[in-house]
Amino acid sequence: MPLDMKELIAFCERTADRLVMQYGEYAFLDRKIKELESEKFKMIAEAAKNRRISVLDAMKEEEAAGRLAPADERIKLCKADLQRISDEMTYPNPVVWMMYKDKAYKGTSSEIATLGDFRRHCEPQGYICTLRFAFLCAYLSKYGKTDLHDRTAYPDATKLSDIYSSEAVTGLLEDDVFLAQWKEREYLITDNKINKWDANSRLPAKNPR
Repeated sequence: MPLDMKELIAFCERTADRLVMQYGEYAFLDRKIKELESEKFKMIAEAAKNRRISVLDAMKEEEAAGRLAPADERIKLCKADLQRISDEMTYPNPVVWMMYKDKAYKGTSSEIATLGDFRRHCEPQGYICTLRFAFLCAYLSKYGKTDLHDRTAYPDATKLSDIYSSEAVTGLLEDDVFLAQWKEREYLITDNKINKWDANSRLPAKNPR
C-alpha cells in the first residue's frame, strides 16, 4: 500500500511543532539553572566579603555548614528536568529534524534559514547534529544521490525549507532501510542510558563508484 506523502509531511509538521514547544521548556529550564547558580555564587561571594576570606574558602565553609544544600538541590532538580527534555527530543526522520531547526531558531541570532546555516550548525566535531548530517550525506552518496555537501548542486544560499521539502529528502520518508538505520541511531539506548548518535555508530559504507 503506497504511503500518502501529504499525510507524512503533515505528521512531520506536527512533530516539529511539538519539538519547538519542548525547546521552549528546555530554554526556560536552562535560564532557571543559570539564575540559581548565579544566586548561589552571590551568596558565597557575600559570605567571602563579610568574613574577609577568599571565595573558595567561603564556599568550603558554606558547604560544610550545609547552607548550600537547598540551592544545590534546586539546581539538581532543574538539571534532571533539563536532561529529561533533552532525552525526549528526538527526530524520527531528517525532515522533522530540518523543519525543527528552521522553526526553533527563526528570528534569533542563531537562525538556521539556509543550507549554509545548517551546514555550519552541523560542523562542530563530535556534535550530535554533525553525526546526523554525516550519516544523511553518506547514505545519499551510497545510493547514487547528490549529498548535501555538494555546493554546486546545493549552494549555501538555498533555503533550508527547499531542502527538507525536496524529493531527495522527502523520498527518505518512504525508504524503510534508511529509516531503520536512522531510528536505530536516534533512539539508541546502551546500558539503560539514552545514547543518541553514539560517536561509535557506524556510517553507511561509501559507494565504491
